[in-house]
Amino acid sequence: MTDELLFDFSELYKYGRALPETKRSVLKLTAKIFDPIGFLTPFTIEMKILFQELCLERVDWDGELQGDLLKSWRLLLEELRCLNGVRIPRCYFQSTPVKCELHCFCHAFHQAYAAVIHIPAIYSDGRIGVRLFASKSRVAPLNKQFIPRLELLGAVLLSRLASKFTATVSQLRTFNWTDSMTALCCTKKRESMETICTTSRRRDSRIDHADKLFDR
Repeated sequence: MTDELLFDFSELYKYGRALPETKRSVLKLTAKIFDPIGFLTPFTIEMKILFQELCLERVDWDGELQGDLLKSWRLLLEELRCLNGVRIPRCYFQSTPVKCELHCFCHAFHQAYAAVIHIPAIYSDGRIGVRLFASKSRVAPLNKQFIPRLELLGAVLLSRLASKFTATVSQLRTFNWTDSMTALCCTKKRESMETICTTSRRRDSRIDHADKLFDR
């Protein structure tokens, strides 16, 4: 007897294969994947990126996909089939740990940015177990963005994601990580944060989120 989360995409795969190879079908399939915790983020972000590329190419809703876009769609369908049967333990700990922490990471590239939280645990016999706690991703804005700004948006996304969980497990020591020195420096400079994270009319509360996150 095991207590696990099981992803069964057999019916969804058949549904996707039966759909016409169009932009509308990409959106239909993407909308049917419910993943609030973010276990499938590496896959779902690819679906979002593909849809954004279709929008950038101004592909009609019912126009057939062509070339690389068609290859990407078919590859994603095969990846969906590979995800069928993936099992994830519901329990974060195998037994009572001696020590556990929260490690939060953010990253970005030209098409998307993401945040993820892991919970490593150390047990009395020396074993170390790591569980995925949660993750979240966003596609990059349609207007061209520099990588440093996307890295900072990733830090903001992480701050929001982390704040939801650290409130319930406040007794755990939390580490927040970014590999972008530019983003880290920006969180220390109010002027840079206001330039990157605000619109022309309204100051965005994301500034305070990122400030608090990396001041810890």
